Amino acid sequence: LYFDMGTLYASFAEYYYPVIFANGSYDPAKLVKINDAFKFLDIFIGNNDYSTGNTLTLADLALVSTVSTFELMKFDLSPYKNVSRWFAKVKATAPGYEEANGKPLLAFQELVDTLTKNKK
Repeated sequence: LYFDMGTLYASFAEYYYPVIFANGSYDPAKLVKINDAFKFLDIFIGNNDYSTGNTLTLADLALVSTVSTFELMKFDLSPYKNVSRWFAKVKATAPGYEEANGKPLLAFQELVDTLTKNKK
């Protein structure tokens, strides 16, 4: 959970928030932090079904929310094979994923679209 909030989601906020919520631009140095976080997560997941082993845990539920937000922003997960495999599995097996995460993502997508429509 510390990794999710302190590293992975923090890298999302540092890179995307200035563009979404201000008149900022994407900072390539901050994209490096995102990729570093995903490299670490990819290694950490390894061959496990879930982030901490072979059982779905609270850590997976927290991480899937963050990774879903990256996906919404069109971040390419394909270089991270273990993360991609894990992400598909958690979305398919987490109870209530669509209700708890899918629908709120649509609302966030609308917000992002509204706030960035004149910035492109």
